[in-house]
Amino acid sequence: MRWIGLAIIFLSIPILIAWMGRDIRRRDLAVLAAGALMFCTGPLQITAALVAWPAWQGLSKGVILSLLDSIAIGLLATRARPLNRAPFLALIALFTFPIMLSVTQAAVKEAAFFIVFQMLQMTVYYIALAGELRRPSAVSSLMKGLSLGLMIEEIGRASCRE
Repeated sequence: MRWIGLAIIFLSIPILIAWMGRDIRRRDLAVLAAGALMFCTGPLQITAALVAWPAWQGLSKGVILSLLDSIAIGLLATRARPLNRAPFLALIALFTFPIMLSVTQAAVKEAAFFIVFQMLQMTVYYIALAGELRRPSAVSSLMKGLSLGLMIEEIGRASCRE
């Protein structure tokens, strides 16, 4: 099942790139979907793991890819101006550097790498969305997506409580 999930995630990248192109409305829909997917967790989460340690007690449980990764890569690949600088990249790099150094000192290096991978993932999301959020329509789409994601998550939690 893992390989099917990975295939779906990897194959969705060229499909999203072809679908989005440079069309602003479609890019706004992608931003809306990214906002919604940030809150879809648990059984609602569309993920596949290259390496998974579900019983690990740490914060990061493996090298896990999601449909959100595909959307972020699609947004980056189809951006008209690829050299848009996102703010705070130097601070993110400053924060990531000690985490990368910790991998060399960790007793379980593979598990320490999981958090480095997660930081790199977060940086890709940040760069992808920061470039889009220069447009007011993208900001509106992100807010709608975040709201939708929160509502879906709450509906999922409420149905689990019953």
